[in-house]
Amino acid sequence: YFRLVPLVLASILLTYVGLKLGWVSGPSYATEVQSPWLGRYLNFTPDLAEALKQAFYGVYFEFKSGRTYNPNLWTIGYELISSYVLFLCLCLFGKWKKSPWPYFILAFIFGPWKGMMSFLFGAFLTRIPEKKYSVWILLPLAVLGFYLSDLEGGLSPYARSIGAGILMFVLLKSHKLRGWLSRGPIKFLGDISYSLYVIHFLLLTTLTSFFGHRWNAQNSFWSAGLIFVITTIALIALSYSLWRFIDKPGISFAKKISQKFMGSV
Repeated sequence: YFRLVPLVLASILLTYVGLKLGWVSGPSYATEVQSPWLGRYLNFTPDLAEALKQAFYGVYFEFKSGRTYNPNLWTIGYELISSYVLFLCLCLFGKWKKSPWPYFILAFIFGPWKGMMSFLFGAFLTRIPEKKYSVWILLPLAVLGFYLSDLEGGLSPYARSIGAGILMFVLLKSHKLRGWLSRGPIKFLGDISYSLYVIHFLLLTTLTSFFGHRWNAQNSFWSAGLIFVITTIALIALSYSLWRFIDKPGISFAKKISQKFMGSV
């Protein structure tokens, strides 16, 4: 909880300020570009008490799409609840903490509820004994993982979780690929990924929508391209600032709380 709250709070308060100052252009621009999705959000009068309630409670346990300050935060409740269920499973099955199979079985028992299948697949994957796999094994598995990850139909929640697990297995066993992803710009994007995730809708409904309306971007390839560049630069700069000044201190604070709690049990 303490790991997730700081950036959630920051994104909601920034959106609240944007609404109060009249910077949110998404709903009006949505009419212009005929986007029901964009026009669905932030069509209400901002209320600070409601914003704070969402930041500390509603996002995690009572997410309401029509009243949310940040529609992308629907996943945060899944992450919080699934994390605690996973911690409970790790506690209950600590006797077999080195064995992957209890978590594999539990993944199918819980299924896709609150994303639990993926969380338990993660616990399963970290317990698979280290072994070198040929590229001729990993490559077909990667293709299968991508295929399952985009599968439609009634079983798609299961298929997508299994596909994601397969792709993560391939990544864990591809040491050269892991090394490449751990360097330079890719590592930087990994560092700021949570910040980028929670803030990108605000940029879409303010900066992107403002310039889109002003430059009639839906009818101009060059205007749309320029807006993409401007928004991307702004998004990376803002995401970096949030990571450095809010997310990193939040991680340190969460670790202190965790260490204090674990030291007392």
